[in-house]
Amino acid sequence: MTEIRCIDCKKVLGKIPEGTQVEIEIKCPKCKTTHTYKFEAQEAQVN
Repeated sequence: MTEIRCIDCKKVLGKIPEGTQVEIEIKCPKCKTTHTYKFEAQEAQVN
Protein backbone atom coordinates (compact mmCIF):
# COMPACT_ATOMS: atom_id res chain seq x y z
CA MET A 1 0.00 0.00 0.00
CA THR A 2 1.15 3.52 -0.83
CA GLU A 3 0.37 6.27 1.66
CA ILE A 4 -1.01 9.58 0.44
CA ARG A 5 0.33 12.38 2.64
CA CYS A 6 -0.23 16.13 2.73
CA ILE A 7 2.69 17.94 1.10
CA ASP A 8 2.67 20.66 3.80
CA CYS A 9 1.86 19.07 7.18
CA LYS A 10 2.63 15.39 6.28
CA LYS A 11 -0.73 14.13 7.64
CA VAL A 12 -1.74 10.73 6.21
CA LEU A 13 -4.76 11.34 3.97
CA GLY A 14 -5.25 7.80 2.69
CA LYS A 15 -3.70 4.67 1.22
CA ILE A 16 -3.93 3.12 -2.24
CA PRO A 17 -2.88 -0.35 -3.44
CA GLU A 18 0.46 -0.72 -5.23
CA GLY A 19 0.20 -0.52 -9.01
CA THR A 20 -2.93 1.64 -9.00
CA GLN A 21 -3.12 4.25 -11.75
CA VAL A 22 -5.15 7.26 -10.62
CA GLU A 23 -5.14 11.06 -10.44
CA ILE A 24 -6.95 12.57 -7.47
CA GLU A 25 -7.31 15.97 -5.82
CA ILE A 26 -7.46 16.02 -2.02
CA LYS A 27 -7.88 18.87 0.45
CA CYS A 28 -6.15 18.29 3.77
CA PRO A 29 -8.61 18.70 6.67
CA LYS A 30 -5.81 19.79 9.00
CA CYS A 31 -4.02 22.57 7.06
CA LYS A 32 -6.55 23.12 4.21
CA THR A 33 -3.95 22.63 1.45
CA THR A 34 -5.37 21.27 -1.82
CA HIS A 35 -3.06 19.18 -3.99
CA THR A 36 -3.43 16.93 -7.03
CA TYR A 37 -1.77 13.53 -6.68
CA LYS A 38 -0.93 11.39 -9.71
CA PHE A 39 -0.06 7.72 -9.31
CA GLU A 40 0.94 5.60 -12.28
CA ALA A 41 1.33 1.84 -12.49
CA GLN A 42 5.01 0.95 -12.61
CA GLU A 43 6.31 -1.78 -14.88
CA ALA A 44 8.45 -4.52 -13.40
CA GLN A 45 12.11 -3.93 -14.18
CA VAL A 46 14.14 -6.89 -15.41
CA ASN A 47 17.92 -6.61 -15.59
